[in-house]
Amino acid sequence: PFPAGLDDCEAAVTWLFAHAPSLGVDATRIALGGESAGANLAAVLARKLARGEGARPMLQLLVHPPVDFRFEAASITEVAAPGLNREALLMVRGAYLRSEAEIRDPDASPALATDLSGLPTALVLTVEIDPLRDEGEAYALKLAAAGVETTLLRVPGLVHGFMFESADIAIIARTYARIGQWLQRAFIR
Repeated sequence: PFPAGLDDCEAAVTWLFAHAPSLGVDATRIALGGESAGANLAAVLARKLARGEGARPMLQLLVHPPVDFRFEAASITEVAAPGLNREALLMVRGAYLRSEAEIRDPDASPALATDLSGLPTALVLTVEIDPLRDEGEAYALKLAAAGVETTLLRVPGLVHGFMFESADIAIIARTYARIGQWLQRAFIR
């Protein structure tokens, strides 16, 4: 339950930044990223770290992120992905968040943060067949409106969870290639 997973991720990322030199890692060139629930954690951590005095990631890669646990976006009821529909989302939310206050907490629902300025450059990738699609896209627009360099990419024909499918599928291979190109361009600036 919230915030245990977030606390664990924050501890791991803080450790990475603190130990970057001994690992041969350039701490000024670290990206946070995730898919689905992992994208939620990456988005929250990017915001938390941007507000702190220490580690600051360079990039955030958010693949079909759940960023607003109120689940009010139109696609929540209009789109159902295999195993992922409004009822399933509410069940997952109930296991993670225990109160309305937690649902509205920007450390759970980063789209509800009042200030997103100063966050790392972002790629928000959404897919056509996903009940979370609209909230991810709205979050990307909110990041851009706050002055965050943001790329929004919607991939037609893919479903939520596509990253668990074979990269031998052409559209998935092309999507991975686009993510890789974005990362490469961002890192070599």
